[in-house]
Amino acid sequence: MNAKDTSVSGLTKGIEFLFKKNNVEYIKGTGAFADEHTVKVNLVEGGETSVRGKNIIIATGSEATPFPGLTVDEKKVVTSTGALGLKEVPKKMIVIGGGIIGLEMVSNKNGARSARNHKTDL
Repeated sequence: MNAKDTSVSGLTKGIEFLFKKNNVEYIKGTGAFADEHTVKVNLVEGGETSVRGKNIIIATGSEATPFPGLTVDEKKVVTSTGALGLKEVPKKMIVIGGGIIGLEMVSNKNGARSARNHKTDL
């Protein structure tokens, strides 16, 4: 997990540097469109702001979808982020999800004897 954290940190700082260098405003928070050209943002640091522009890029990131009946503990039941931090490759695993990350987990099982990908419509 340390290698992943180092990579993510380096990439994030690299993007932040490029934004500053190219006069791109970087706002951390959750937002929603107020109208066609305005985004209202609840800032991570607290408070809120509105951003108006002709071209707006929203980088949403990703979040695991809860699955009924399973509690994620990041040890036995893991998200894709938790899977990157596993100390060893499990002998067997079930991957729930038919998206890109789920397919990568199945195709890159790296030594697991079997893997299954179950596409679900939640």
